[in-house]
Amino acid sequence: MRVVVGLALPPLSLRGGRGLASFSARSKLDVASTSSRAYLRLLGQKQARVAAQIRASIPQARIGRHFLVVLDGLTVSLPASQLPKLLRQKFVTKVYPSVTYTLALDRSPSVIGADVLQRKDRRRRAERLDGKHSGECANQKHSFIVGWPEPRP
Repeated sequence: MRVVVGLALPPLSLRGGRGLASFSARSKLDVASTSSRAYLRLLGQKQARVAAQIRASIPQARIGRHFLVVLDGLTVSLPASQLPKLLRQKFVTKVYPSVTYTLALDRSPSVIGADVLQRKDRRRRAERLDGKHSGECANQKHSFIVGWPEPRP
């Protein structure tokens, strides 16, 4: 299973007590500033120590992404049986489930690859057109081609 582990330090966006809502079009979070880079470096070092502690206490755990700007946390993949052990770690402030999104609708043409078939069919029809006859079709029996009269009843 994979979870996102929240850690104790505030992320860059909340550093100094300001929230994301305090930033306006004129006052933006500058992640490239000297102070921001220093704080991101500090968060990175702390997260590296936490990752080492997790690997030491739960050898099967794998550390994934590190979050620094909006959340101070990292993803951890581990056996479900080891989750209580992770929750008991002192540095863990919150554990968020990692969610996998799937399609709610499975009737879309792209789900079964029909969109590819439709494109191939359009390409084949276009190849049948004879370019010398300004858009007339080589197979003139089909009434669905624009410019040909509908069959009369």
